[in-house]
Amino acid sequence: MAVQEQVPTYNFPFTLQQLVVLKAYAVSQSPEEAAATLGMSKSNVSLTLKNLERSLGLELLNSQGPRGELTPAGHLLLRYTERLLALAADAMRATRDLQELRTGSIYVAASQTTGVYLMPRLIERYKRRHPDVLVHLQVENTRRCCAAIARGEVNIGIVGGEIPRELEHLLQVRPYQEDEVVLIVGRDHALAGCEEVDRDVLASLKFVSLHRSSTVQGIKASLEQHGIDWKTLRTVMEVNSVEAIKSSVEANLGVAFVSAAAIEKEVELGRLHAVRITGLRLSRTLLCVTDPARYCSKAARALIRELFGLEVQLAPQGCFLPDPLLRQVRRPFACIGYIVNFMLW
Repeated sequence: MAVQEQVPTYNFPFTLQQLVVLKAYAVSQSPEEAAATLGMSKSNVSLTLKNLERSLGLELLNSQGPRGELTPAGHLLLRYTERLLALAADAMRATRDLQELRTGSIYVAASQTTGVYLMPRLIERYKRRHPDVLVHLQVENTRRCCAAIARGEVNIGIVGGEIPRELEHLLQVRPYQEDEVVLIVGRDHALAGCEEVDRDVLASLKFVSLHRSSTVQGIKASLEQHGIDWKTLRTVMEVNSVEAIKSSVEANLGVAFVSAAAIEKEVELGRLHAVRITGLRLSRTLLCVTDPARYCSKAARALIRELFGLEVQLAPQGCFLPDPLLRQVRRPFACIGYIVNFMLW
């Protein structure tokens, strides 16, 4: 005779709505602003938080300290609140996604050069096939892109820099394509008429460079693979955008290494000239980054498949749990594990 599996019962000391109010209060640091954000009255916000404290038997708001400050217990609950609300949002997206791929939103993060010069073209191609899908593009450095993916704020990242070591175990990283790197000079520069130059010429040039960019990391790595030490090149100016690099090179302040995709228009108009290094093909690898533990919508899967030729492997049923939560939920707040299981059940 088969033993019937017992379904555990739960008696949680809080509701998701109470956690939503706690998060709004922590962000705004005032009951008035939290009430305005949530469309509630100030008295309802205060009552909700008091009921939450009473249910837990803990003081969450510091009545003695600065206004809006949480107690250590409040900060602890807030950390789990953010994860639980992210998981609840994943559940909502998954249930909505049962409909056919027609509408929806996709959040994409891309590092600077990729986000400005490559992604708009790719997104335009995707929008031709899926005009009603809203695409949000966030342009940041590689570290911030990867952090946003790990937090569940974006679905996919296309980056050209090194993945932060502390996030490697959370993310799925796959090569997408090689991004050619070329030397650019102004139209009045002595090298403007050259298609190629010998690598020995580099030591005599003045360079304009990006300041602390994933693009620079990729270019340095490519040069070093071919035996060219970046430190031996004379950098006379650092700027914080590729557009500033192009303007500086046009003004003959120096030459620069940039992605070939970033200077197509300027080369066509004759404002810049691309020069290659004899015998070398410089490139950096663009990476497609996702979080395999998070739910990936039909719209996002279609974008990844159609634009990058990659398939997304869905997490097993019941495992749409953000990986950081799997690793960090431990004994100090054991009831959270039951909540997660209940939400996934």
